[in-house]
Amino acid sequence: MKVLYLIILLINTLYINGFSEYADYDDRTLTLHGQIINLHKHHISIEPGSHLIIELHDISVTDQLSTKIAQQTINAYVFPITFSVNYEPNEVVHNHLYVLYASIVNNRNEVTFSSERRNEVKLLGPGRTTFVDVPVIGVATSDKDVTTYVKLQEWPELLGRRGEEAVRIIKRQTGLEEVFVVTKDTHVSKDLRYDRVCVYVDDYGIVSQIPRNG
Repeated sequence: MKVLYLIILLINTLYINGFSEYADYDDRTLTLHGQIINLHKHHISIEPGSHLIIELHDISVTDQLSTKIAQQTINAYVFPITFSVNYEPNEVVHNHLYVLYASIVNNRNEVTFSSERRNEVKLLGPGRTTFVDVPVIGVATSDKDVTTYVKLQEWPELLGRRGEEAVRIIKRQTGLEEVFVVTKDTHVSKDLRYDRVCVYVDDYGIVSQIPRNG
């Protein structure tokens, strides 16, 4: 009987400390604050008429497009850019993985800056993320300024090469760290990231799709 009592007490404690805090958010909107910073060693100005787009995504389901749960769009003038994005707690699933993406688009709807890395955030519970710094990198929309922008690239010449060899070549050419071989059994989130290159290979380890960053 004493053991049963202790088990019941433990379950109640876990509920109070682990799950009940999520119920407190059910009836109110939460806000994630932050700032967009440009860490590039070269100074790159934001084009006049540009907008900053902030998105919160659930990327928990691998090999599927991420689910957007919130978005904010504001005018973008100079770095750093402060933002506040609201989201509904009832759209947040406990233990799911959430990330924040930022992009700056010009008046021609071209992406000129994008998140430098995946910015994971905790949206509910103890340790909830309330403020986040979001580094961005410049994205080239043409061949101009390729020395100061991260150029959108693809490597058709690597089709038919060994996957590991392709990874080494891309890392050497770009300086990117997140370049890796992807097999049919590899789980990859479908979020758009310009700092990443997935090298898809067949059952024999041969590159089967044109590698691209994004």
